[in-house]
Amino acid sequence: MSPLLVVGLALVLLGGAFAAMVNTDFGRVSVTDTRFTGEDGQTLGGLLYVPDGVTAGSPAPAVLAVHGYVNSRETMSPVSLELARRGYVVLELDQAGHGTSAAPAFAHGYGGPAALRHLRSLDFVDRDNVGLVGHSMGGWTVLQAAAAVPDGYRSLVLMSSAPFPAGPSTGGGASATPKGTTTFPRNTAVVVSTVEEFSGSMWQSANPVDINSAPNMKSLFGADSSVREDTVYGDVGAGTGRVLHRPSTVHAGVTHDPAAVGHVVDWFGRTLTGAGPAGGQVWWLKELGTLVALVGGVLSVFGVAKTLARRRGQPAVAVATGRGWWVAALAATAIPAITFIPVMKYAPALFPPAPGSARACPTGCWPGRC
Repeated sequence: MSPLLVVGLALVLLGGAFAAMVNTDFGRVSVTDTRFTGEDGQTLGGLLYVPDGVTAGSPAPAVLAVHGYVNSRETMSPVSLELARRGYVVLELDQAGHGTSAAPAFAHGYGGPAALRHLRSLDFVDRDNVGLVGHSMGGWTVLQAAAAVPDGYRSLVLMSSAPFPAGPSTGGGASATPKGTTTFPRNTAVVVSTVEEFSGSMWQSANPVDINSAPNMKSLFGADSSVREDTVYGDVGAGTGRVLHRPSTVHAGVTHDPAAVGHVVDWFGRTLTGAGPAGGQVWWLKELGTLVALVGGVLSVFGVAKTLARRRGQPAVAVATGRGWWVAALAATAIPAITFIPVMKYAPALFPPAPGSARACPTGCWPGRC
C-alpha cells in the first residue's frame, strides 16, 4: 500500500472525527438527521441541534435556520452551532428541492411554513421564543414562514437577503416574497455583505455601497435618510425592532464570516429569552477539520492510483511530463472556469424541469432576476 494512501486515509479519519466533535460542541449538543412531512405530503429534512438538558420539562428557545439557493443545510452550520452552544434548539432545514428535502424546489413557501410549524410542535421547544434566520433565498423561505405563521416567531434575521417581492411565483402554494414594512417581519436584523453581488435584484440598488439608502431599505426601517448601521430602530418590545449590519465579505461568504455570525447570535440574544452565553466562536474549528479531511481525500485518490500502478502485471501508463503536463494542467483549470457561466445560463433550456415541478427561470438566471 502506498504511504500516500495511508496518510490520506489518516487525515480523512482524523479531520472528519474532529469536525464531528466540534459540531456537537464536544458532546454537549445532540445533532440528528430529521425528516418530517410538509404540505401536500412533501418530505422535508434537516439537522436538529438539541443542547444538553433540554427536555419537555425544561424547554428551550428555538431557531429555524435556512440556507440559500442550490446549497444545503450545511451552509448554515456556523450559525446553528453557535446558537446551539448558547442553549437554542436549531432546526437546520434543507429547503424544498434541496439536499434531503423532496422536490419541487419553490413550492409551498420553499418549505418554510411547514418547517416552522414542525419546530413549534416539538415538546422541548419554548413556543413563545422562536426565531428565524435565512441566507439569500433562505431569507425568502423564513419570510414565507413568518407570513404564514405570524404569531409563531418573535424575531428574524436576513443574511444577504431582503424582504421584498422576488423569486418565482409558482403553483403549489408558493408566491412572491412578502413585502417588508415597519411592522413586518417582526424584530428584523438585516445582515448584508459590503460586496453584495445581488444588491440590484434584492434591494434594487445597483451599487452595493448604496444599499443603506435604497428606498426599500428606508421603508423597512421607517427612515427618512440613509439607514445607520449597528443602530436599533423601532421598538423591540413592540416587535418593530430593526437593525442593519454590513460585514466585510461577499454574498456567499456571509454565512461563514465571524462578524456576521456574531450579529445573528447577538440579535437573538436581544430578542429571545432563555438562552445563555458561550465564549467566542468555535465553528471555524469544524471547517478546519473538514479541510484536513478534504486534503486527505485528495491524497487518498493519488495514493490509490499509485498503489494500483505498482501492481505486478499492470501495463505501463504513459505520464505527461514537462510541457505536456503544463498544457494538461492549464486546460483542466481553464475549461471549468470558462464554461461555468454559459452552462448555468443555457442548461435549463436544454434540460427543462420535469412537468409539475416549479417553474424554472427561462434563462437559467438567479430566481427573481428573470
